Amino acid sequence: MFAVYGVLLLASAILFFLWAYGQFRRPAPKKWTTWESTSNAVVLTIIALLSFGVGLLIEAAITFESSPVSLAQAAMIAAIIAAGIVVGRVLWRRTALSGALRPADVSAPQAGVVLAAAANDPGPGDRPRPVRGAGRRAA
Repeated sequence: MFAVYGVLLLASAILFFLWAYGQFRRPAPKKWTTWESTSNAVVLTIIALLSFGVGLLIEAAITFESSPVSLAQAAMIAAIIAAGIVVGRVLWRRTALSGALRPADVSAPQAGVVLAAAANDPGPGDRPRPVRGAGRRAA
């Protein structure tokens, strides 16, 4: 039964990721998707589902000699995979149709927008970048 639960958790993690990707990448995202705490909760949930799913599959592989997968359990695993594929395709199409998969227009930066690389650039190389930290003294 560990194998069934492991496959179920892995399928849940993948479907949850597809749903969350569609929600967070919408052209006009909902308000709750802009909060950092919800992003963290989604990521932690996906990581937990994946890790427990892999752990249960490893446990199923370790205990395979004492409790092999029965025909009913194999049928449940196949049904979970089939349902996951169907629901995953629906979620992926919904994400694609909402415009979340369109590439961003990065041809010209807007006025007043500082790119991350430009903000961290030390300049043309006139002077070395100032270093802060313990134990460093100006020469």
